[in-house]
Amino acid sequence: MNWGNEFPSSLTPENSSACITIGEDDSASPVYNKSDLGDSYFSSTYVEIYKNPKSQFTEFHNLGNFNFANGRNFTFDMPDVDYYLDGGLFNIQYGRIILNGRDFYSQGEFIVNHKLNLNFRDFINVSNTKISGVDGDVTINLTGKFSNDSKLNITGPSEYKTPPYITINGGDFYNGVDHSSSQEYFSGSIVLEHAVLTIKKNLISEGVDKDNRSNVILSNNSELRVSGDFINGAYSDVYINPSHNYRDRSKLSVYGNMINQGEIHLAAIMDDHGIYVGKNFISKEGSKLYFTGGYTYYGAIKATDVDIKGASVYFLKGETILDRPYDFLVATGIFSYDTSLLGVQDVISDDGSMNDFYEAVVGTGFDDHGARTLKVTYRYKTKKPKKEVNTSGNSNNNTTSTTITNNTDTTTTTNADTNTNIANTEPQKEVNISDNTSTTNASNTTSAGTIQPSKEEVSISSNNNTDTTTSDTDTTTNVATTEPQKEVNISDNSNNNTTSNTDNTTIAGNTTSTTITNNTDTIAKIPGIKDKYTSSEIAFIDAFSKENPIPGFDIKNLSMNQIRTISKNINDGLEYYSHSKDTALNGGFEAIKANVFSRMIGGGSSSATYHQARSDVLLYNPSNRYAINTKLAPPTDVVNIFKESTKSQKPNNLYVNVLGAFQTSSSGYGYGYGLSVGYDRNFEDKMFIGAYLAYIGGGQKLDMLSNQTQGFEIGVYGRFETSILETDLILNQGYAYNKNTKKITILDNIYSTSSGYGTQSFDVLLQSGPKFILGKNSIKPFVGVNLNFYTGANVTEDTEVFASSYDFKDSVYLSEVIGIEYKRAFKNGYFFLRPSYEANIYSNATETKVVFLNNTISIAPPAKEMFASVLLGGEMNINDSLLFNLNLSTKASNKKTFIATGLASLKYVF
Repeated sequence: MNWGNEFPSSLTPENSSACITIGEDDSASPVYNKSDLGDSYFSSTYVEIYKNPKSQFTEFHNLGNFNFANGRNFTFDMPDVDYYLDGGLFNIQYGRIILNGRDFYSQGEFIVNHKLNLNFRDFINVSNTKISGVDGDVTINLTGKFSNDSKLNITGPSEYKTPPYITINGGDFYNGVDHSSSQEYFSGSIVLEHAVLTIKKNLISEGVDKDNRSNVILSNNSELRVSGDFINGAYSDVYINPSHNYRDRSKLSVYGNMINQGEIHLAAIMDDHGIYVGKNFISKEGSKLYFTGGYTYYGAIKATDVDIKGASVYFLKGETILDRPYDFLVATGIFSYDTSLLGVQDVISDDGSMNDFYEAVVGTGFDDHGARTLKVTYRYKTKKPKKEVNTSGNSNNNTTSTTITNNTDTTTTTNADTNTNIANTEPQKEVNISDNTSTTNASNTTSAGTIQPSKEEVSISSNNNTDTTTSDTDTTTNVATTEPQKEVNISDNSNNNTTSNTDNTTIAGNTTSTTITNNTDTIAKIPGIKDKYTSSEIAFIDAFSKENPIPGFDIKNLSMNQIRTISKNINDGLEYYSHSKDTALNGGFEAIKANVFSRMIGGGSSSATYHQARSDVLLYNPSNRYAINTKLAPPTDVVNIFKESTKSQKPNNLYVNVLGAFQTSSSGYGYGYGLSVGYDRNFEDKMFIGAYLAYIGGGQKLDMLSNQTQGFEIGVYGRFETSILETDLILNQGYAYNKNTKKITILDNIYSTSSGYGTQSFDVLLQSGPKFILGKNSIKPFVGVNLNFYTGANVTEDTEVFASSYDFKDSVYLSEVIGIEYKRAFKNGYFFLRPSYEANIYSNATETKVVFLNNTISIAPPAKEMFASVLLGGEMNINDSLLFNLNLSTKASNKKTFIATGLASLKYVF
């Protein structure tokens, strides 16, 4: 059976058989599969697909999906054809597939649950090849090479299952730049997740430049085995256990030599060594080695011969135990390193900057098998830092080499300073560990102003209890000064003193008092910490260290900038939460004032004629603390005539309002919506009284907080005329239920807390002013006060990580407003405009006490705001009984708050 130049769109009994040919006679056009094909219609257990002998095609493109799920064996046997996996898929669940061809170009995916065999000359990963769900064996046999120009991701099954084995037989593996060909250079990436990849020949990894680096990443109990040599070239990075998972057993095994010209990042793993090299490990000039520890184990490199003289070495504490030595380099043969590596070394933070809390002490020793090691011991800093750590890869100015042969008790150290015109030479350091090692140092310096040969001896406990002998020989003449020998003792600087740290620091423009109790004073005693951190920040670090909210996370591994970013994120979240409690009720009363103002403006009467138009106006004040209403005189030259006409107006009013609001601030935005119904009545033109019931909803989206609110408002209102003054009164009771979600960001991880609680408020608005009637126009200056009372609440968030408790107290706010109102009457309605200014004049609000990580933090109440606002609107008749009202307002504060509101109302009079 022949399928021609394109595979069928679906398989049927008529087009499936045990032997299939593809390609049309005498055709050189490529063959394509663009369909999703399964194996259910093949009756034979073994299915073979061949090239039509009469066809001349040389390319097979798979753009579709092959799904092999019924235990069948498929063979694509086309030795002179190039295969292109153009985004397609080979899904092998319970069978085996064999692909035989010339070259394989891949930018697709294999899902392998059983067997996959690829037999080609060259394998070229064009982009993002993924071998996933692997629960079987994958074998790639090459007569040429494997070129990885993009990401090769191999993912095994669950970590609780045995990792799958992927084997590449034959050619060398080029990850990224391939100098053996004339191809355009790209960076490559090998990512293993719970999988074992074996490369039977050599692995060469190299990037293009600093912005296009190649990498090899092993995580989740993965292993990369290289039978030949591994050359980690320039702009190439190796990461083993990058997530610092203390349960990870990932490792790199190189049975030949490993040459490092790039970077190696090795974190703690559960086995003894993260990198095993059968022959020599050489880290050349400009290379970098990063070592990170775990609670029990440490990332280490083990080889026969080790030469790291050209490497820059960096230490990150991780989860290591203080004052405990860990092996990080092990050599069974010759050991060569720069002696400047010995002694007290800087520790880096997660972002690569110098760590403020820890230092490392490097010394020599032996492992349990008698191999020589370099050991690192972490401790709190014992002196203030003098310089920032340099991670640019530049080597030290002093060229100091040490060569150790394993089967000897004598170590010879030669120090040659190749720099000239040096003002001062730092003291030579030597670290002695009880291993029967004698060390001789010779310092030769040219044209040095001052040479200070001295000895700083560091003692590190070891399993060997033998004597250490040290001697110095200075071959330089005219030595200006000689410093005495210094000894540094490694000891535990921690103590259990109980302290109480109180500090006032500024958070988002407000003073926030932070009180930390029942914490040790270790952090504050580290040299230099009090110079760089405030007492609040030190208390924050102590709280994290004591409570350990994230297992395995040590905040002291972070830099000052990282710590301050986290601290600000947490404090801002607590502040936003504390200030948001009354937002729903506050916004609800703002909606109510818009509703009531729109009612009082119209006075509830029909205005079928010009002489029946009401001029009583209660203008809307958008302040969150105030409402002002005013009344304009009737638009007639004879007030008595107008008063006579109002006696025949309909006194009863029913209405419904819909409203919306939008608010922006420097921290995010909020929105509101609502619906209200009410009844009010005119008592001639001297009194206007009403009542309402309103539903108010809304939410906020702030940087660290989101809030959803549902609430109700109920109240009464009235307007009273005395002499030339109009006085307005609103009494409001509010109820709201809030759902808050707060987010805390720790580096790249986000932790959420949630809570729900109810609140209540009671509001009183009183305002008054004289009204001046000028024909159809009226002008009214006004003043008013607004009293808001909010009840307290005790709220606890419902999550175990970073859950906080808030103690909200009752609070009272008193505000004032001043403004002017303009109104003009028309035949079938009116228009009004009202600018105003509002400000808070009194508040008894106190700090909110927040318990976070078993420490009490005091959050100051919201800052006082001053608002300038403008309200405009109007009303028009639909008929004698129905009127339509619309108003819009905007306001802005001195704290960058902007609010826009809108209200539409339909009124029925009878």
